[in-house]
Amino acid sequence: MAGDLFRRNRPFHQLDGFYTEWSEHLTRRCLPLFRDVPPSAANNGAVFNDLISYYDTIDHYANRDTIFYFLFPSWHVNSLETSILFLGDIHPQLFISLVQSLRDPNRNHRDLAAWKELAFPVNHFIDDVKNDISNTVSRLLREMAEAQEGFMHGFSDNWVSSSRSSQRGRQSVTVMETAASVTLGEEFVRIFREANQLRRNTIVNIVNLSDANQAALFLEGVCEFLAGFRHQVRSSL
Repeated sequence: MAGDLFRRNRPFHQLDGFYTEWSEHLTRRCLPLFRDVPPSAANNGAVFNDLISYYDTIDHYANRDTIFYFLFPSWHVNSLETSILFLGDIHPQLFISLVQSLRDPNRNHRDLAAWKELAFPVNHFIDDVKNDISNTVSRLLREMAEAQEGFMHGFSDNWVSSSRSSQRGRQSVTVMETAASVTLGEEFVRIFREANQLRRNTIVNIVNLSDANQAALFLEGVCEFLAGFRHQVRSSL
């Protein structure tokens, strides 16, 4: 369904284009599939596979040269968005919050009726998943802080070395050049990929325990979240 969207041979300067194509794909190809009544298991499966492929693809392109682009992508320009983000993408807790909102007994819209009768014990499930997310997020944030501390030590060491060199007549270097000289990128890559794995696992757990109607509502919400970032940026231009 995605054509060559998830191809693995994009040069770095085209990665921003990947996010644009992904948003357009969600809007034009994925979201219209949820207009079917009743929801189709085949359509759910196609969208689910695209979501997993999306995270697999950005994992593939994440390396020591690109990792800071993924952790701080250029399209996250709205400070209001940061509250729902975690290490470069949607916070996995938002997926659980979506399920809880869909099940809110005060929402009586007929389209949400599917979530009134669940295929799994939702309270126990949500508690387990929330605990797993909370523990993993806390660990990754701690590891990110440690990696950042190491990066800053490497940066300051290289900066001092380059400053002394410039005093001896050599050309001074910029902050970006000094940052690029620090060889600690692999730790950031590992943490970013673990965060994506947590996002994937949360989506998989929810979809696997949902029937076709529930999965359609959940997947539609996730697609709308992901598509919304690009569209918000465009509307502000």
